[in-house]
Amino acid sequence: MENDEQETITFVDTTSVFCDGGRGELGHPGVYLNIGEQPKIFCPYCSQIFALAVGSPNEINDGSEH
Repeated sequence: MENDEQETITFVDTTSVFCDGGRGELGHPGVYLNIGEQPKIFCPYCSQIFALAVGSPNEINDGSEH
């Protein structure tokens, strides 16, 4: 069985993001998420994915570029 849903990622410039589901009254309680050391983070309510944008001042440096 194929998964027809594509993973939608919201790229951000900060390591702290706010998610309320984005649907007004049909959304969910607002939560602040901290991307931290992970490359991306999932909202525990709506599963929205947030990731740091390439070139962001807060982009995680894994040490692979010298």
